[in-house]
Amino acid sequence: MSDPIPLPPTANNPAPRRLAWLVGVIVGTALAAILAVQLPDRAKLLGLFPLIWGGLLGMGYAWWAGECRLKLSRWVYCVALLLLAIGEAGIVYQAWQFYQLDLRQQFSRDPAAGLVKQAEQSPIANGKPEEIELRKQLLAEFERVRQRRREALGLSTFLQRRLRKLGDIPQPWPELFYAGEILLGSLVGLAVMRFCGTRMSAVANSEGRMPDSESQATDASQAT
Repeated sequence: MSDPIPLPPTANNPAPRRLAWLVGVIVGTALAAILAVQLPDRAKLLGLFPLIWGGLLGMGYAWWAGECRLKLSRWVYCVALLLLAIGEAGIVYQAWQFYQLDLRQQFSRDPAAGLVKQAEQSPIANGKPEEIELRKQLLAEFERVRQRRREALGLSTFLQRRLRKLGDIPQPWPELFYAGEILLGSLVGLAVMRFCGTRMSAVANSEGRMPDSESQATDASQAT
């Protein structure tokens, strides 16, 4: 019996394949999230878009794992679930940032902004008592406007705005709704990834190709 032929250093070490898969899915998730934010609002169907996005990404995860010859282990599924959730949350966060940018541009074009600066820069101690009292009232009203604008820029208001088709939904239901969307989208992506991985493994077995773990064991046994 001949001596066992040593396998290549990377044959029994999945670390390079894991690293290649991880880098690929991180880049792919980031690009998919950026593209999703650029889509018009009418394309982001409420309650469905996160599921579709997660499903497509899960399919891509499984395909890339096959390209990297990486077995879909528990570690891969955990990383995929985490990335899906981060990607779903990142879409909402980026959309909120664009929403804030648009609102701030609208606020900057408001003619009242110049009156606010003028009233604030004017010394309140000068002038007649009637003018002083009027200036105080104006500043108080401007402060209330600022407070409403700060609330309009908040995440809660942004989430409520996207749900306005369903009516006036009080807090914390908008936050819970989007948290549920993120969770369901991530789980759908994971389920699609698992399904695609199973199908690809079945096709590989039918064509005589085995997963790396099995092929490595076969090579080792044939070498002994």
